[in-house]
Amino acid sequence: MPHPFSPVFPSTPLRSLTGTSQSYIVDLMTSRLSLCFISYLRRNTIKIIKRVTNDIRWTLCVFLYRQIFGAERLAP
Repeated sequence: MPHPFSPVFPSTPLRSLTGTSQSYIVDLMTSRLSLCFISYLRRNTIKIIKRVTNDIRWTLCVFLYRQIFGAERLAP
């Protein structure tokens, strides 16, 4: 009977019990973290996009203002 922490592929040699269980736990944690991150992105995608487009719009406005009126006019 295979060990519950053993890797899925039988060709990979079984490491020591602690190493395999540690890697299994790390895999579990990373998958959980990526799931949380993906759900966070899915919830806040519109918010993030709005913020980014707002930043881009401000940068473009400042750039155009400097191009038209000169950089010395614009107060930092």
